[in-house]
Amino acid sequence: MRRSRLFLIGLTGTFGSGKSTVRNLFRRWGARVIDADLLAHEALRKGSASYRNIIKAFGKDTPGRNGALDRKKLARIVFSNPAKRKKLERIIHPYVFQRIREKLAKIKSGIVVIEVPLLFETGFNRQVDCTVVVCSSKQKILSRLSQNRHLEKSDIKARMAVQMPLAGKLKRSDFVINNTNGLRQTARQARRIWGEIKREVKKK
Repeated sequence: MRRSRLFLIGLTGTFGSGKSTVRNLFRRWGARVIDADLLAHEALRKGSASYRNIIKAFGKDTPGRNGALDRKKLARIVFSNPAKRKKLERIIHPYVFQRIREKLAKIKSGIVVIEVPLLFETGFNRQVDCTVVVCSSKQKILSRLSQNRHLEKSDIKARMAVQMPLAGKLKRSDFVINNTNGLRQTARQARRIWGEIKREVKKK
């Protein structure tokens, strides 16, 4: 999958930490971006092989309007049942990582940020040149998700519980960005890391 003229950044963080904010900063400064969450949404589209497998695995109560999968209903099912979550991951993850490979094959050179929420959990960190973890305070995360995504605290905690604890992510990361204190502070940290990565790319 890897190409010598590409430098791959694996971007991850706890649920609601603000990964997209950092992703967009890197994009603004010249990085190409691949968002695993968007690819996962592709896998849920009506008519796809993944869609058919999900319906088969989880029953006919998961479709919403016009036959499209009800993602909220599906989320409530899998985040309350580890076995069902693993079943869903076995359907979606192969699709997502295949699509990442396809997208990388079309990029000839440069820095590519691959945002993967389960970067370390899936072992995809071994496929990138460096990793960046975005973190934030629990209070900030709860506030952000309840306001922006209208999620209940119980839903937020259920989703956070399936991820590797932050301490584990920090231990494995090359760079850390704290997204607690506003965009200016976050951008300052991201800019410093971007500069270090650019210098590393020049050495290759």
